[in-house]
Amino acid sequence: MSINVLGIDIGGTKVAICVANEQGQVLASGRIPMQGEYTQVFPKIAELARQLLAQAGLTKADVAACGICAPGPLDLKNGLLLRSPNMHWDK
Repeated sequence: MSINVLGIDIGGTKVAICVANEQGQVLASGRIPMQGEYTQVFPKIAELARQLLAQAGLTKADVAACGICAPGPLDLKNGLLLRSPNMHWDK
C-alpha cells in the first residue's frame, strides 16, 4: 500500500494544494486565489482537496498525513493559527 500525503500552502495571494505519494511524486495539484475571511476560504480549501484526491484516484482514507503551511504566529499546544498579518485573519 502506498503512503499518500496532502500538502496545503496558505499564502497571501493564493492557496496551493497537492497530493503526493511516498516517492515525492505529485499526483494532483491545484490552487485557488486567497480572497476573504478564513470562514470563506476554508470551505474552498476543503473542496479543492476533495477534487484533487478524486483526480488522483484516492479517497480521504488513502491519505496518511496532511501538512499545512500558513504565515503568522501559532499556538502549537492547541494547534491554532493565532493571526495572519498578510491576510488580516485573527482567531
